Amino acid sequence: MNYSSTKAIFLVLLVVAGLNGCATSPTARLYVIEPLATEVEFELDENPIVLIGPVTLPERLNRREILTHGERYRVSAAEYDRWVEPLDENIARAIVANLSVLSRTGTFLPYPASLSGPIDYSVRIVIHEFGDAPDGTVILRASWALIATQSALPVYSEIRLSERCDDSGVITMVAAMSRLVEGLSREIAVALERDAVSGNE
Repeated sequence: MNYSSTKAIFLVLLVVAGLNGCATSPTARLYVIEPLATEVEFELDENPIVLIGPVTLPERLNRREILTHGERYRVSAAEYDRWVEPLDENIARAIVANLSVLSRTGTFLPYPASLSGPIDYSVRIVIHEFGDAPDGTVILRASWALIATQSALPVYSEIRLSERCDDSGVITMVAAMSRLVEGLSREIAVALERDAVSGNE
């Protein structure tokens, strides 16, 4: 067998190996926190402009791979289960969408936003815990500050929401996480409504 024949066979083997690798490589599954609010429940006076964010995450959550906590002391990063976008941006957008449905009035924008005029409120959120626990509970624990432009004192709040999931699948966990973000959105809407009422008294 001459050199040319050997080289040709080698190239064919490389191509076949590459095709086999492509055929067996798993496809990444992409997930998103969805806004779930469906009905108007609040009405804010004077149609305020509200900036949602920044949302700050623990460093362990600031990644594309979805984390699962299947057993105590152990956290796993799912190689092929990923967030479709940075989680902090996803959470802010979901809250904006929820508030836009929950409140009959008001303009809600995710941080950062380009504005031609001043904002009336900003909501800064720090996520301390967000995901599943070894017992199957999905948890959202966060603190947040409601900052009114015309007030010198922010309003600080903390929240812990949880939901029990019988199914350990990632899609079930993400659905529960979406419902918890909706719950946080409602708490923010209540605080906005309360502040608007007190500001008019």
